[in-house]
Order: sequence, then structure tokens, then C-alpha cells
Amino acid sequence: MDEIEALRNDLERVVNEKSIPLSSLEELKEELESEDMKEYLDAIVNRAKPEESLRQNFFYKNAPILRVLGLRGAPEVNIGPGFIDLIVRDSLGRKILIEFKRLFELRKDKLVRNELDYKDHEDQIKKYIFSEAARFVVLTNLYEWHFFSSKTIIKKFKPFYSVNFDDLMSDLEKYGDFYSLLERKEHLIERKELDAKFFESLKEWIKLLSEIEFRADEREKNRLILHLLNKLIFIQTLDDYGVIEFNWLYKTWEQYSRYIALAEAHKDNPKVAGRHYKAFLQKFLSEINDFFYPLYDTELFRDDLIERVKDEPENWKTFYERLAVVLGFKEWQKALGLGLTQYDYSQIDEDILGKAYETYLAEQRKEKGIYYTPKYITQFIVEETLKKRLDELKDEVVEAIKSGNFEKAEERIRELFDIRIIDLASGSGSFLIKALRVLWEAYRDIIDSIDEVESGKVKASSIEAFLKKSTPKRLRKLLPKDERILMSQIVLRHIFANDLDANALEVAKMNIWRELIRLNPKAFHWAKLGDNEHVLPNLSLNFRTGDSLLGFDDPEVMREFKEEIKELWKLWEEFLKNPEELTPLERIGEIKAEIRKVLDERYKQVLKERGLDAEKLAERGFIHYPLEFFMVFFNPDGSVRGGFDFIIGNPPYVRIQNLKKESKEYVDFLNKFYETAHKNYDLAIPFIERGYRLLKDEGELGFIVTKKWMKADYGEKLRELLAREKAVRLIIDFGDNQVFKGATTYTMILILEKAKRERFKYAYVKELKESVEQLKVVHDAEKARRERIQVVEVPMEEISKDVWVILTEEEKAIVGKIYKGSKRLEEIADIFVGLQTSADPVYIFELKEELDQYYRVYSKATNKEYLLEKDLLKPLLKGEEIKRWIVPNYKYLLLFPYKILKEEGMRKAELLSENELKKYPKIWEYLNENKERLENRERGKLKGSPRWYGYIYEKNHDKFELPKILTGILANKAKFAPDYEGKFYFVGGGNAGGYGIIPKKEYDISLTYLTALLNSSLLDWRLKQLSTEFEGGFYSYAKRFIEKLPIKLPQTPEEKELAEEIETVTEEIIELLKKHYEIKSLWQKWSEKLSDKKLTLRALIDQWKRGIGIIPPENLFLTNVEFKSDEETEFDEFDAVVEGKTLKILGREVDTFYTIAEIEASSEEIAEHLYFSLLNLLESRRKVKTLGDLLSKTEVPVIRNSPKETVRIVNAVKSSANVKHLTSSIKMAKENEAYLDALVFKLYGLTREEARLVLKTLKASENYIASVLKYLKD
Repeated sequence: MDEIEALRNDLERVVNEKSIPLSSLEELKEELESEDMKEYLDAIVNRAKPEESLRQNFFYKNAPILRVLGLRGAPEVNIGPGFIDLIVRDSLGRKILIEFKRLFELRKDKLVRNELDYKDHEDQIKKYIFSEAARFVVLTNLYEWHFFSSKTIIKKFKPFYSVNFDDLMSDLEKYGDFYSLLERKEHLIERKELDAKFFESLKEWIKLLSEIEFRADEREKNRLILHLLNKLIFIQTLDDYGVIEFNWLYKTWEQYSRYIALAEAHKDNPKVAGRHYKAFLQKFLSEINDFFYPLYDTELFRDDLIERVKDEPENWKTFYERLAVVLGFKEWQKALGLGLTQYDYSQIDEDILGKAYETYLAEQRKEKGIYYTPKYITQFIVEETLKKRLDELKDEVVEAIKSGNFEKAEERIRELFDIRIIDLASGSGSFLIKALRVLWEAYRDIIDSIDEVESGKVKASSIEAFLKKSTPKRLRKLLPKDERILMSQIVLRHIFANDLDANALEVAKMNIWRELIRLNPKAFHWAKLGDNEHVLPNLSLNFRTGDSLLGFDDPEVMREFKEEIKELWKLWEEFLKNPEELTPLERIGEIKAEIRKVLDERYKQVLKERGLDAEKLAERGFIHYPLEFFMVFFNPDGSVRGGFDFIIGNPPYVRIQNLKKESKEYVDFLNKFYETAHKNYDLAIPFIERGYRLLKDEGELGFIVTKKWMKADYGEKLRELLAREKAVRLIIDFGDNQVFKGATTYTMILILEKAKRERFKYAYVKELKESVEQLKVVHDAEKARRERIQVVEVPMEEISKDVWVILTEEEKAIVGKIYKGSKRLEEIADIFVGLQTSADPVYIFELKEELDQYYRVYSKATNKEYLLEKDLLKPLLKGEEIKRWIVPNYKYLLLFPYKILKEEGMRKAELLSENELKKYPKIWEYLNENKERLENRERGKLKGSPRWYGYIYEKNHDKFELPKILTGILANKAKFAPDYEGKFYFVGGGNAGGYGIIPKKEYDISLTYLTALLNSSLLDWRLKQLSTEFEGGFYSYAKRFIEKLPIKLPQTPEEKELAEEIETVTEEIIELLKKHYEIKSLWQKWSEKLSDKKLTLRALIDQWKRGIGIIPPENLFLTNVEFKSDEETEFDEFDAVVEGKTLKILGREVDTFYTIAEIEASSEEIAEHLYFSLLNLLESRRKVKTLGDLLSKTEVPVIRNSPKETVRIVNAVKSSANVKHLTSSIKMAKENEAYLDALVFKLYGLTREEARLVLKTLKASENYIASVLKYLKD
């Protein structure tokens, strides 16, 4: 047993004794296992000071308790007028003070246990908290532990965490280390919840400060508020890293509290009170700027906030009160949530802070398409691009240093210095923070290797080389010993950013400064800065505001400014040597301003020549990259350097249709200036093109972007560019896994290299684990497979401007087989889109009732019902009503004011004349009721037109009444259905419509045979390779995808025999499904006729639970229920099957069905009755996402609440339909589908193993695969 376990047991043993007689002490000690506990009890008996005994016996150097806490102790020290028993420190050197209180004391002939009441020690605890830089104070008697925090004690004197020793050890096991445990207990919030909590707080702080009146418009007011918050958060970050005096903001606030006392004393005189509030705020905010500007000179501490506040007494009072709440300095704070100083900014990293700010700023701009990138994505992109290069350089430098080749080491260090990184849409700087971290690690490793050489820790030959060349001195000059200077140089040399939003860029700067402090708190400690000023790097050169897509990117535009470039470089190098001296920056700014004027005018002229409004576009801000980032595009001698080494980020995703509404001029600019701006692209597409152009040769771009461009028509030009440039190095396709929570986007990581590559790696993530470690395995195919990632090496010649379909070697072989001897669907059939009326609410009705000459219908346009003539009303389908194999029913009618003419063997649709329409008076009256609405279509173009009642888009009208195959556009699997009679019209447009397919006469192919192929697993497998993927395992069955499917036209006798069998089986499936829907209709009819009430499935389950062992089983509907899923998990789809007396409920997650519940009924008839009850719900429009929804919303018709009586409904259906079992038709149809799949596999020449691969890729169940393979023999 280890020492801690022994102590836990002993402590529980002794505290159970309220008193221990000395006569029985030795007997008790024999039961104890811990020597420390035995010695402690002896010390108390020997009259040692109880508090001192605790420290000496349990908290001595390397004591088990300290070891398990991961802390190191120090001797008792003086704190103010008193003493503290023990000081321990965390990894950052911050103090935790421990005050001991007696657990036992000696009273006459016994040891008496003391209870610990923290209230008795309030003054002592407060003294420690406020007189010493201690985040936490602990009050303990070893068994009881009370923890106090400088962040929570302001509100109320109360421990934020009280626990006994045993539970403390258990909690410690859960959280890993003592400090993390205390931080989480302090906030009562898990880290994963911290981002949401902080975002809510940020919004609340902004809302509170918005109540202050400023002499500024709303935009400027918002900037002032954010600037103030940035400043306060930065200061608190310094505090939480121990860089400034502990509790600085609170102490400074209290320092001027006399003004508040005066204000409150004059509360009856608002004018005088206001003057004192103003004085307080002036003193407090001035003290902040005066103290921090000389030390940490950043833009944060240069502002005129006070001068911008409306000078009114009540306004100053409001400012004081709101700021007090924001900072967390109000006694009644708890109801208002956490104040700014009550967060621990050592725990709030750039991702939490950045997500809060970026989300807020996006909300303010009412922007969509701005999503904060999860940490594991930013980390991976940085490691996959920048870190790989840094590791190569670092390893070469370290090896060169250790082998004494200092000339090579210096050469590689200078290569390191030359690396430039930018984020073109930086937001709050998340990507750049990760870049800074890996840069710092690389520099530290190199410095450590130099230290090893100098300290003699390498082999003699290296030391001799060192002594001989004395080169490390030169290396030391390259890497200054002053780490603060070095860190500034790292940022200024390597890190660059641009963003359209100046506020976001300010947050990015603050995040960079916070990260420097986080990486090396000691280097920035205020007491060690001496007379140094400007100790944080000035980022005005590196971080620019403007539109990343507007402005020159070719260094040639700077050709005439070669001398100025040389001077700029000279000034920049001077600035780099001493980043705390800002004079060179002023001259750089002056030179750039002069050149910028020239380039701005030149760029405006270019815009004007292309017919664009240059002045309007200029408002967005031009970024002339060769000027703004001259150190990236030019060498010190003025020659062209190239561009950025690494471009990383998450470019905005905004569809161009939305952008047009905001600025048509900007969209026109993109269309004219970007090769990849094609059709309905999103904004990320030109960002990729711009990024690629800005790379130097062999530079790399790492973006997370939407992935639809790989297959969508709008991505054609980007595909063409990347294929031509052979630029792709890595694609990680996340499938339908959602990377951005709260947004349905289908994403990929795209890594480009500006080099002509021979091949690239494509990785498809089947199951996302949201970890960097999972993504890192993409370079090891075997590990990737274990991590649910499929990796393929793709030769560049396999990609072009056409849709990118990336396959394994096995899949390529299958695709080759199925296209050999086949025709594409577009060759053998006419594919046409559904109707687009441009006024659906007018033309489309909900069918209410069919009469002899009329339909009774409901119009959404007027919210009224009508009786309308049948002749012009056509059965209409929406996409979701087109089922697999069959259209069981329809619920909509289309007003179709056209006639179909046949002339010389051709069909055409012609709009009915007014006189012809008047033959249908009710319809004519209805159209005139909606005349104004119809005439106003297309911005009123139809006013006064004789065609005002016609459709705007008159396409394919002659085809709807022909025999055809129907398909919806969006589905999780193939759902093609033949319309032999040409009965149905259907809508088009978007993903909610459908397409029709009419075989060409010259190919003599039947609808039945073609439907069978299109519904087969084999062609659906191919479709899902070609198509765009949507959330929930849905795919697009749009024309551009289905037209590429291979259709096997039977040629040989064997193929013709297979085709005949395929037709026969398909006809059987369709007949079986017709029978199934007939049974379902009869079930609805008899349920309505015979039942006297409806009980939910949940009610039946509850009835079963209550009746177990009480009610005879035959009187219960159910005999057993087993859930295999919780009731809250959301599924994409539900299904059910009946096996004997058992109803199995299935839930689909993405492309796989799982059994989520098994319900055993009292009879087979009741099981089938439950099946149709559930089916009735699933085919309704009610929203069902979870098992809980399904149980609560499935309504089961019953008779007298009796299973025996309710069986009458099932028997009536059996009799009417002439069947033995209600579910036999659907079961037989599914078995026939397995046989059909086997026939199609055989027709296309696939082996059993190839068929298995196809079915497993489609996530078919093992039972279904077995059913197919039993019919398929090699």
C-alpha cells in the first residue's frame, strides 16, 4: 500500500474518534499504517505546538502529500504582522499559502479532536489574500480543507471549495494536478464550458458599458468600449501570470476610493456627486495609462476615452457603476455573473478569448460565414506546414552545432530568420498564436544546443572545433541573450496579419502580446524592466487592416521604388536590432505613406479601366502587399524575394449571392480580377487563389475551407488552377463530420505547395475525434485506418477542371469495370428539371378533397379554400414525396395553364389564351384574385402583359405527361421511381425539387430496367463518389451527378438474360410495395373506424412497467422493452422491422442504421400494429429527431385499452387485403432488393469481394451483405 493510501485510511480512522484516551493510544497506533500519522500523534502527546506538528509531520520536504500535490514547500515566512505556516508554488512560481489549524490537542489524559470553522479565521485569511501576491489561501487541519481565492473573496467571504482529505485525493486523481483542480473548483466550470461562459460575460460587459453615453457614433462607441475591455483584460492577464503587482486593478481601484466616498456623501446633489465620480474615473484610468504605457507601450495605453465621455453628472455615475460591475468589484456581483477580474486569464487562451470576440464582432456586423476555427484544426495546420519546416531547420542547426560545423549552423539560422507567415483573415489571431509557439520552441531548442556546446556537454572534437573557430560568439549575436528582445524579434521577423475588421485585428495584437507573456512571464515582470520602455513589440508594420483581396500583389509595381525599398530594409533591420527603440518606425511610416499614395492612385486607375467604382471599393481598404510587407517581397538590396513562406487561416465562407446583396460592386470586382470567380462561388475561392499567388516558390498554404468546390460547378476554375499548377500537397476531407459547431458546413483542410508536385495525399475522415493526434496520422496509412481515416495517394494527372473523385486502387478497378461497355446516363436519356413557377404559393395547392368535376384545394397565397375545375390541376410532387420504386400518394396539385400540342411528331407547351381559360370560370376567377401578385413578378415586368398568368420559366413543360423516371434531388440513398403513365408533375429548383429521366427512343431501354440500375447499390455507390455530400448522410442526386452514371446496355445473351431477370424482380418489388401501401391505407381506415382512443408508445411502455407482476401478460400490449440508446441522441432517420413478436426500432447516424430499441409485443398482431403506428408517424411531417420524440409522438390506435380487442383492427386489415401478415410484403420487397443487387453486380462483372467492398462502403448491414452474396457466385 502506498504512503498516501495509508494516510487516507489512517486519517479516516482517527477522525472517527472525537477523543483518544492516552491509555488506548498505543493500541490505536498499532492499527495505523502511516509512520507520519503515528509520529504526529506522539508529537501532540509530547506537547508540541499542534500547527507546527502538522507541518513537520506531513508537509516536510518531499513529504508524500507535497509530492502527490506536485508542489514544493518553503519555510514559514513573515506576512505583514503575522506568519504563514507554509508557502508552496505552482509551475509559474505563483504562491499558494497554507495556514494550518490543529486537528487534535492534548487535554489532560486524552487527545481531543478540533472542528475547523473557517468563519473564525476571516480576518487572518483576508490579510493573507490582500497583503501577499497569492492566488489561493488554504486553511486546513489535514482532514478538513477550505480553499479561498483572490478572485472570489471580493464578492463574499466564503471558501470556493471545501473538502475532506479523502475526497481531495479523489478529485486530484480526476484533474491531474493541484493547481488545475483549484482553478476548476474556483470557477465551478469545466474548461470545455469556459468559452461559452466567457462569451456570455463579454456580451454582458459590452452591454453594460454601452449604457454610458459617449460623444461618438455607434461604430466609434463600440470601438472605444472594446478598446477599454482589451486594456483591462490585458492588465488582468499580466496579473494572472504574476508579471505585475498582485491584484493591481483592485488595489488601484481602492486607492482612489475616497472620491467615491465623497460622491456618495453628496448623492443628494447629483452635480457635485458627478464631479467626484468623474475625478475617480480620471484618476483610475489615467493611472492605468501612466503606469503601463512606459512599460508595455502598446496602442492599448494610448487613448482619449475620458475625453470622449459625455460630461454629464448622471453619465459619470453610470460609468462608475457599470465599470465596477464589469470589473467584478460589486458586493452584489453574483447575480450579475462573473466580473472581468474573476476570470483566470492563464486559463483563457487565445481560442477562448478569440472565439468570444470573433463571435461578438460577427454578430455586430450581422455577418454569416464567420466561424471560429477549433483548436485542433489550427494546431494541425500550423504543425503540418510551418512546424515541419522549422523542425527540419532546427534539426540541421542543432546537428551542425553539435558537430562543430558552425558555418552551416549560421547559414541555417539565417534561413530560419527568413521565414515569413501570414493569415489573410486573421480575426483574433488564433492561427498566428500557434505559429508563434512553434517558432519559440524552435528558437529555444537552438539556444539550448548552443548552451550545451558552451557548457562542454558535447564530445571533445566539437569542443575543439568550437575553440578553434570561436563561431558560437557569432551565433550568440544572431540570438540575443535578452529573451525579451529575442521574443519581440521572433514576432516582428516572422508573424504577419491582415483583416478587414480593425477591431478583430486589435484583439489579435492583444493575443500576441498575451502569448509572449504566457511563454515567458519572468522576462516581462514589471519589477525587472528597469528603465526599459516599449518592451512589447510594436505590431503596426506587421498587422494591417484592409481587404485582403483588393490591392496589388505583384512586386513589379514597386520597380521604380528600389532605393526606397533599400532604405525601408535598412530601417527595418535597425528596428529589429532594438525593437524597444521606435524611431525607425516613424521614418518607415513616412516612406510607405508616400509610396502608398502613388499605388492607391494607380490601382484606382486599373479599377476604373475595368469599369468599376474605384472610390467605393477604396473604402474597403487596399492592401498593396509588396509595399505593406516589403520585408516579405524584397531582399535588403531591393531585389525580389518572392512572397510568403506560409499562408495559414480560415478564409471567410460567404456565398456570392449574399455578397451581391451587400455590394454588387465588390462582386463585379472579384469576377473581373480573379480567375477562380466562377458561377455561384463562395468568398473562400478567391482567397485560395490570392493566397497561392502570394506564396514564394516552395511556399505552402494551409486553409480550412468548405469542400463543395471539389465537385460543384462553381469550383471548376479553382480545380483547373490547382491541377495546372500541380499545387495540392494534402487534402483532409471531413465528409459530413461537422467541424464548426452550430453551423452546417462541409469542410476540408487544403494544403498547397507552390511547386510542381507529382502526387498528393487525400485523407477521408470517416469518424472525427476532434484531436490533433488523429489528424497527424494521415502520413501513415495503417495508423490512419485505425483512426477511421482512409488515405489515398493521388497522381496529379488524375485531377483536372472536372469533378475531383478520389478513389483507392480497388475502387478504381471497380469503376473501370462498370464503365467498360456502358453508356453514361446523359447519352441514353433526356434528364430534365422540375417546374419553377416563380409564384408557388399561387400555383401550388394542398389537395383537400376530390369531387366529380372539382378538387377542393387550399391556397397558401390567399390562405383560403377553393373548388377548382379538375382539368387544369395536375398531381404535383415535391422531392421528399418521391419514394424509392414507387410514389404511394400525392398531396399537392399544380395549376397548369398550358396545353400540350403535337406538331410533326414534336411536342410543345403553349399558354392558354384568356378565352380558353374563361372556360374554367373558377380557375379564371382565382387567377384574377392573384393578378396583382402575378404581375409584380420579375420587378413588375408582367404588368399589362397578356401572359401575366403564365410561368416565368417555361422549360420542359411538354415532358411531364410522358412516361419517365422520377428522382428527388436530396436523399440518403437512391430513390428513383418509374411514372409509367406520365401522371406526375414535380417542382424544381434548389435541393427540394426533382428531376425526370426519359430514355431516348434509339436505345430501346425500358423504364423498369433503367430504374433498377439507378436504384442498385452499385450505381448508388458510384453516385456517392461523384456527388456533393450534405449533413446527415444525404447526397445530391442533381443532374450534373446522375448524368455521369454508367448504364449497361445488354449485348451478350447472358447479359440479356440478366436484364430480363432484373426487370422481372423489379416489377415484383414494385407490386410488393404497392401492396404494402395498400395495407397501410387499409390499416389507417380500420384504425379510424374501430379504435376508440389513441395511446402513445411511451404510454404503452409505462403501462407495461406498472403492470409487471400485477397484470396478466395477455392483458398487456407489451411483454418486454429494451433500449439500446438514450432518449436524447439525435438520429438522421428512423426505420423499423418486425421479427415475430418483436418490433425493432432502427436509428440512422450518417449512413448506418443501428438498433436503438427492441419492443416485445404480446402477439405478432400487436407487433405489426405497433409497426404501422410508428410508420404512420415517420411518414407524417412531424419532427422526430430522437428516440424520446418517437416514443412520445407515435400514437397507437386501441380498442377499450385491450390488446385482445385491438387485434380486431389487424384482423380486419388482413381480411380486406387478403394477407396472412401485414408486414410480409415489405419484407419480401427488401429480400428481392438483395437479389436485385446481386443481379446488377453480376451484370457489371463484379466479383464477390468487389461486391462486398461496395456494400461495406455504403455501410450496408452484415445481414444484407450476406443476403446479397448468397445470390452471387464467382
